[in-house]
Amino acid sequence: AKVWYSPFEQHSGWIAVKKRYSLPAGLAASQLLVRNDCANVVYYINEALASLLLHDPSFALKHANSGLGVPAFQATQSGEEYHLTQAGLHALLPLLSAPVLIRCTIADMRQVLEGLNKDRHLDRTVLSAKLQRSLDEAGPGGAALVPGQHGVDSVAVVVKKRKWVRLLLAETEVFRLRQQLGMDEGAGVEMQTEPKAAQTGAGQECRQQKSERSLLARKGKKRKMDGDRAAVVQDQQDDNESGARKQSTSRKKRRRRREGKEVATLAQRQQDNDEDGERKRSLAKKKRRRQGKDIPALQPQEQNTAEASEEPPHAGQAL
Repeated sequence: AKVWYSPFEQHSGWIAVKKRYSLPAGLAASQLLVRNDCANVVYYINEALASLLLHDPSFALKHANSGLGVPAFQATQSGEEYHLTQAGLHALLPLLSAPVLIRCTIADMRQVLEGLNKDRHLDRTVLSAKLQRSLDEAGPGGAALVPGQHGVDSVAVVVKKRKWVRLLLAETEVFRLRQQLGMDEGAGVEMQTEPKAAQTGAGQECRQQKSERSLLARKGKKRKMDGDRAAVVQDQQDDNESGARKQSTSRKKRRRRREGKEVATLAQRQQDNDEDGERKRSLAKKKRRRQGKDIPALQPQEQNTAEASEEPPHAGQAL
């Protein structure tokens, strides 16, 4: 199916939106666009992209359902009235002004969230007198609650003709706002049907419960920190013991290696001594054998010498 966008100024709902929110006249011609198959949503698109979408007579551009801009206005079921959405509020906030831009305090925002029922409706009679006057001045239709503290989101609302105000927030957005205001994070949006006095008592009880939970959370955090420190100390002790065991094992290994080397050295020395003794004994045997062979050869010579010494002298020698 072919998809195209047209300027919001060509639609009948633009006149009422312009009057309600005091928007610039050229905005609906250049940046507020309506898709052909979903006229109940008005998109706020940057000028460059809007120019491409508006100058595409042959429908050659391929675009998805998301990422083209912010759904800034949403029509009611009857299609007769357009209300500012929460996403559109953040995009168009610099262009809005009183009376639809309602300034409020953090206490007012807490009262708003504490008084919500399950349909995101609020009985504005429980609000402060100043905030009630501001809502009355805005009159029926879309508006925005803008808290005076940085870091807290503004809220798109619909002011009803009677005493009700409806917040245009999803459950996750309510939860986020409660977190920003430091309220109970786990409560969500609950049904509020009690009278104002009961609501005040419930608010005090909620604050007391919050204080108790905060105390328990701090105690739990302290226990966790103590446990973490104990775990770190235990890990350090384990590391020290492991290091000591490793050092002891290393010393034992080195000692065994030294002892093994000493034993090997002694064995080598003993073997060398044995070999030296064996060589010496062998040399002694050889020497004795040589001496035994020389003794018989010398005996006849000694005998002849003895006999010659016993003969009488010759006659010539006597004369």
